[in-house]
Amino acid sequence: MAATRTHSSSKHEVASGAKPGRETAGKSSSAQAGRNARHGGEVLRLDTVTKVYDMGPIQVRALQNVSLSVKAGERVSIIGPSGSGKSTLLHILGLLDKPTSGRIFIEGADTSQFGDAELSSFRGLKIGFIFQAFHLVPSLNALENVMLPMMLYNVPLAERKLRAENALARLGLGDRAHHLPAELSGGQRQRVAIARALVNNPTILLADEPTGNLDSTSGREVMAIFDQLHADGRTLIVVTHDPGVAGLSPRVVALRDGLIEHDGGPEHLGRSYIQNVKPVK
Repeated sequence: MAATRTHSSSKHEVASGAKPGRETAGKSSSAQAGRNARHGGEVLRLDTVTKVYDMGPIQVRALQNVSLSVKAGERVSIIGPSGSGKSTLLHILGLLDKPTSGRIFIEGADTSQFGDAELSSFRGLKIGFIFQAFHLVPSLNALENVMLPMMLYNVPLAERKLRAENALARLGLGDRAHHLPAELSGGQRQRVAIARALVNNPTILLADEPTGNLDSTSGREVMAIFDQLHADGRTLIVVTHDPGVAGLSPRVVALRDGLIEHDGGPEHLGRSYIQNVKPVK
């Protein structure tokens, strides 16, 4: 089992909000599991997860008996070379794909027991996604893009608007709320995407190459936001190929050939990784 670290959670100050008006998924999570999560307990666990892709006569084992535990308030980077299983692990962690074997628990809920509709609803409430390509709706302005996830949970319009406005303001975009994505810089688009990920107050933030499409200045700004989110007690998992980004997390999980090669501080990574592990300048 991979090593874990415990961080005490503080009040979520960056773009926090009440839970959506209707929660139908995840009822199998116990109340005790929720209390544990809020006090540094385990929020995510992979139990001997294997993922095999059938490629005609060949089977590709993208993940091999991977076990991983993440506690509330942890900031974890997942890194690995091309073909290491990094993208597959991202999809498994985000409940976008199912393992061939093994189980994924979020706040004590065994997600293998969910049907497709329940899993989709559960994912929308528990996981906030931040993508490299932003994935904003081009025809919607920043405010409308941030409001969008709340529509799936019947949050009243006035509350959707208020929470989206607050999320954008806290990320320094209050004056850009009515701008279309094409009218925003790359860094501003990523901040809109971060606000959208936060607006349902998810248990876990999952970022996929969050600085990959940004210049160095915008990348530093996004990493500074992640620093604040971590300080506020958010659980943050960053999947990246960039050792410089990975090295900003107190805990780094390095994959190779579908196996966890390293799980610990960035200072203890092997030579193939540490040559570029340093803060982004």
